[in-house]
Amino acid sequence: MEVNPQDLSLQVNYSDRLVLFLREFRQLTALGFQMPEEINWNGEVAHRFYRHGVVLKQVANFYNTIGKQIVRSQKPLLLDHALQFEKLATNPTAKSANSTGGKMITWSDPAQLESYIEHLHSNAERLTQENRQLRQVHTSMGEQVTELMGISLLREQPKWKERVETLLQTVDALQPHYPGMKGWRKHWDMQLFKALEHQYQLGLESLHQELPHIRCELGFKSRKLQLRPYLEELCRDFFGEIQKFILIPTSFKGPGYFDDPVKEAGFAAPTGGRELGKHKVLKIFRDMPERNAESLLVVYKKAAELFAKVEKVVATYQLYCMLGMYEGNLDDLVEEQVKDEEQVKDASDYDKGLRQRRKEAEKLPNFEKVDCINIRFAPLKSALEDQHQRLSDALQLGMARQATATQRDFSEFISKSLEHLSKRPQSLNKISEAKKQCCEVETSGGDVLVDRRAWLQEARGPLTPARVVLAPAHQARTPDLALGDARAHARRLQRVHR
Repeated sequence: MEVNPQDLSLQVNYSDRLVLFLREFRQLTALGFQMPEEINWNGEVAHRFYRHGVVLKQVANFYNTIGKQIVRSQKPLLLDHALQFEKLATNPTAKSANSTGGKMITWSDPAQLESYIEHLHSNAERLTQENRQLRQVHTSMGEQVTELMGISLLREQPKWKERVETLLQTVDALQPHYPGMKGWRKHWDMQLFKALEHQYQLGLESLHQELPHIRCELGFKSRKLQLRPYLEELCRDFFGEIQKFILIPTSFKGPGYFDDPVKEAGFAAPTGGRELGKHKVLKIFRDMPERNAESLLVVYKKAAELFAKVEKVVATYQLYCMLGMYEGNLDDLVEEQVKDEEQVKDASDYDKGLRQRRKEAEKLPNFEKVDCINIRFAPLKSALEDQHQRLSDALQLGMARQATATQRDFSEFISKSLEHLSKRPQSLNKISEAKKQCCEVETSGGDVLVDRRAWLQEARGPLTPARVVLAPAHQARTPDLALGDARAHARRLQRVHR
């Protein structure tokens, strides 16, 4: 075999015409033709070396195409095997031929030719096997990196770390067996860089939505509607999570930047100086946040919008807590509102409004999700229920107090009226004075009865405590009946005096 100087391809000095000659010689012999002695001798020689020629043709074809079969980034890994095979293929005086003095192997030396072909074929098989194994590793790693393109760096960081660690272990396992790994490591650094940047950009776009959920509660404390933890703490936690994600590439270790501590120590390693060292962070990974500076601006803009939404949610429920924000005494406020008859008549409306507000508070959701922030409303609903209950108690207490005051006014009026009416006049002047007092009782009693009766109807309606207070005032008679008796007694006295 020899190398073609024009295209550097390997050519076998076994012409295809000899193969054609051997085929035709066999056909003619099988047909019974008698061949000349020279043709018979050539036929026997062609038949003897035909098998070796086919093997050499295969080896030459492998030599001419092996460069296309080897992955470009893996060529340095197979450099030793390829050089050994090339030396053997282009130099037929190899040691495996058992030749001395560099004698060229020719077709006329069957023993040397047989040994040479065997050695050449085994080297070709070894190179093919090594290339096949490396291609399988390369393909498998390519599939894993392709899967990383679809694994969320934001939600599945442990899975990302596990896959990358597997890739690093695969590369490190090959280091003791192959020299020239630097280029191949850089190749996979770039592939991992593409996958990482793709997921990094996707994560930045949805960072405010896909971060681990931040939980908080909306409650009412110290006359204020506030979040727990406070909004400032939520901002701190949120931006802390953002910073963790943004800094992921700055600590990402790919296969590259491989140290050789044995070489630095100044002595030889048992594996030829290729000892496993430590992975370092490549500059391309460290610079990834800077490469995506525009996306980072969008991230912080969306973060500001997120907390504006949270503040809007808090402001939405501010109106529900107006009662709790009142700084004065609730009992005094209610008593001021029901201090006269006209205002007491609105007590029923107050009670209906309170029941309506309670129903609205019960319908409030248990929680609300604002992107990655979950707000629980259980403390707020509990506080609203407490406020409504205190207002209800204050309303009932205020009405009870007013009912007691009304009862007292009735009692005083009746007692005073009976006192006047029970007097027996002894003279004309006394009779005239008693008549005048009877007229006053009848006139004022009518007004009091009309005004107080309307008020009592209101008091006896929705507010139970008012009825409870009013009921024991006269066990046998209500105030209006007692007043009627007083008026009847006054009329009797008038008839007597006439």
